[in-house]
Amino acid sequence: MDSQAGRSGTGEARACPYAERALTIWPRLDRRALSRCACDPERIARVVARRTSLPIEAIVALIMGPGVNRVEIETWFG
Repeated sequence: MDSQAGRSGTGEARACPYAERALTIWPRLDRRALSRCACDPERIARVVARRTSLPIEAIVALIMGPGVNRVEIETWFG
């Protein structure tokens, strides 16, 4: 029992932001497969591509999020 208590929460602190975003968009993805992607958006996109009809490029764009800087955000949204 003590070994399980020591393991709980250890992976959460080191979670990849790309994998977390992919899980947010596609919640039924295989967490183990995502953990083997080494936080590489292309590899994560290949895992996601098994579950959706979107092209790899679109999945990578969704996973990586918007490519805007702070100034553009402040200009657009105040």
